[in-house]
Amino acid sequence: MAGKVFISYRQGSDVSFARRLLASLRGAFQPGEIVLGDGAEGVNWLRERVRECDIFLAMIDADWLEQTRQMDDPLDHVRVAIEEALRQHRRIIPVLLGEAAMPHAGTLPATIRPLVTLHVVRVRQSGFNASVTALVNILKKALEDTEPPKDHAATDNDPAKILSPEIPEQGYGPHFEIGDDGVVTLAPPAALDRQGNNIDRLKRMHPELRDLSRELAEALGKGNIPHVYLLDRAKAYQRQIDQDLEHIDFALLYMAGVRLANAEKAAAGDRELPTLPVSVRETIDSLLQFHGTFMLATREGLESIEAEQRYRRTQQEEVEYRKAAIDFARSLQNQPTVVDSRAAAVVMTAAEDIGKGANPERSGTVATGAMKNITVTIAAGAAIGAIPVAAVAMGSTLLAVLASPACLIATEGLKKSKSFSALAVLVTMGLDTVAETELSNALAKVRALFAPQVRFLLSAKEQLGRLAGRSDEFKWLTRTVRWVEQEVETKQPVALPPADPPRRPQPEPQLSPPPPEPGLLGNIYLGRISVVEPVLQAAFVDYGAERNGFLSFHDIHPDYYQIPVAERQRLIIERPVLIGGRYNAAEVNLVASEGQNKIQDIVKRGQVVLVQIVKEEVRDKKGVVFSTHLSLAGRFLVLMPNNAGVAAVSSAIVSPPDRERLKTVIQMLPVPDGMSIILREAGASRRQAEIEDDLKELIARWDALRDLASKSSPPSLIYNASANEPPRGSDGPQG
Repeated sequence: MAGKVFISYRQGSDVSFARRLLASLRGAFQPGEIVLGDGAEGVNWLRERVRECDIFLAMIDADWLEQTRQMDDPLDHVRVAIEEALRQHRRIIPVLLGEAAMPHAGTLPATIRPLVTLHVVRVRQSGFNASVTALVNILKKALEDTEPPKDHAATDNDPAKILSPEIPEQGYGPHFEIGDDGVVTLAPPAALDRQGNNIDRLKRMHPELRDLSRELAEALGKGNIPHVYLLDRAKAYQRQIDQDLEHIDFALLYMAGVRLANAEKAAAGDRELPTLPVSVRETIDSLLQFHGTFMLATREGLESIEAEQRYRRTQQEEVEYRKAAIDFARSLQNQPTVVDSRAAAVVMTAAEDIGKGANPERSGTVATGAMKNITVTIAAGAAIGAIPVAAVAMGSTLLAVLASPACLIATEGLKKSKSFSALAVLVTMGLDTVAETELSNALAKVRALFAPQVRFLLSAKEQLGRLAGRSDEFKWLTRTVRWVEQEVETKQPVALPPADPPRRPQPEPQLSPPPPEPGLLGNIYLGRISVVEPVLQAAFVDYGAERNGFLSFHDIHPDYYQIPVAERQRLIIERPVLIGGRYNAAEVNLVASEGQNKIQDIVKRGQVVLVQIVKEEVRDKKGVVFSTHLSLAGRFLVLMPNNAGVAAVSSAIVSPPDRERLKTVIQMLPVPDGMSIILREAGASRRQAEIEDDLKELIARWDALRDLASKSSPPSLIYNASANEPPRGSDGPQG
């Protein structure tokens, strides 16, 4: 037997009992096979040791439940160790000491809640020696069945047992799901307001983008139609955009935009074709500019753009990747029991476009998203379909697969399947409360439903292997295919070691929600432009975080325009009036376009800018959206120090008499030239003197902020919105 057991332990009141158990375990194994993680060596050391281990033992005593509040800290050593074990798909065994109980799921951070679904082993003071002997036998049996460490490359002839598949979540790009008939289809567009999309901006821009796409298709369709390929791409884009906003699939729209841009470049460079008319070129330029801004208002667009920035392949690597992707896409064609024709066509189109166009990284990114999501969906179905019916008798394999965080994430695409939903409900109820025949019948139905996915995954093993060898996005495929193959080959249950039966999930207590943690929204940074993207009419700003922030064309203040001073002053004077604290995007673009100004003409890479976070991305993506139109919120006023305009009253104040009275009040305030204010609802009942004091405080805050910015070097945090004050010093990234 070879391998390591990592023991996670938080010292509680019953130290002598825990030490006695640790001493017994160390005596039963060879030196170096037992690793204790008590947090003394730091979180990086913990993560490294967990990655090296084969079995993860979570020791839980009576005080563990009382100390779960410590796990609210993301760097708590017990939380870090459990998260890493779940992430690495290690075999996890909770060990309850004495009469300790597992905590309710609702008291734990979401990242470690799968712990409560696992089988537990109890060690009591009475019968201690027998309990320890049983635990040692469990550990040794588990080590014998565990696959080699990560750095050991398992081959087809390797007898090592893989305990669980490794399936990531679907990411950017078109999403897929498995229907009630077991066939993979394109998932419908998600609800806009649940995805973090800027609905107001999308609604404003959608009609004009739709009109531009119709105008382009009509213009290209006139006469002899020499630019047939460009016309096809224009019509494909029109089909995506020419529908109600809530029905648009932003992933497919992004793909259509990439293909249209590539087709336009190809048409412009083809000397055998007539030159595109000026009016057509202008229409394409306008459409692509609007398309870029439109996509920046969607989560899908932002994630795809981030992926483009990370995309790095040599020309030869791109050729090999394209071949592997096309081979796999071909294997999907004419497989009606596995994937419908529309979904298969989307994957094939994405694969064929790899390496094409003036920006091949864009096409490669689109293809990678589509390929990853289709393989995630098929692999999830195959993993469920490969679970032996006999697994019900032992329970652990079924729970290990269905409760695995990665598999649960992947099975989001399976919710449409009624058979899978029925099985998931039974598993959620707990194996101790469900009749074995009922669970066996449900699992048998699911296995039959997903049998085509299992057969396809194994038949496409060679193509998937080549794909996995050409991109880091698909490294997980090798392990998952091997796991499915292993389950199909054996079909034999493994004896379940003696342990406490799985716990029936308890209802989560009704706790008061914790106060929200302060976010980044409203923070102001001194940043530096790292990338200017002409096609998207956007820039990326380095502000000291791991990922750059996004800055759209219409969020750039004319002060930053690197154009003649007279032209810049004209734009500042002619800017539209503020609407709700922000400029109307379409009108700003209209004023700027009078000079035919584009983002590549007005800002440059390396340029220093003062930017404010106006949007934080959802799902822990850590991406932010910036604006250079700044605002500072006080008790009664909002000050916009670099936006000249009229004083306004908050729209939350609806009474006409109150609005008229308050307009008179704020018009008498000493607002400096070049600034503007909005009276907040909290200021409606305040005396003018109080409101004027608030204005003075905001102006003083702006002066301090501006002074700090002049003394700082990018990237630096200049203003912490949650603290409502600038940092006291800034020599580098703050916060």
